[in-house]
Amino acid sequence: MQRGRATRTLADALVLANLLAPALLLASALAGYGPRALPYLPHVPVEWAGIATGAGGWLIERHRPLTARERATWITATIAILTCAASIETYLVPHR
Repeated sequence: MQRGRATRTLADALVLANLLAPALLLASALAGYGPRALPYLPHVPVEWAGIATGAGGWLIERHRPLTARERATWITATIAILTCAASIETYLVPHR
């Protein structure tokens, strides 16, 4: 049981780091460049939605085991949303 708890705690820390890192990067970009950075950040809401989707799947898994179908759905949704964010970042960010 102790090993499972340590593994779960490590996974929780990784999920938390995955949630905090983009927020810290955004904060540093806005602190450094102010509103001039906004045209380069149209993907951020969608990216955060994808990250939150992945974290949401993890939180549910922590409280009850997901079925294989549920797990596949969460993974697919996360990948789809993050792919949309990457497309937005690629095509809507000004390239100068």
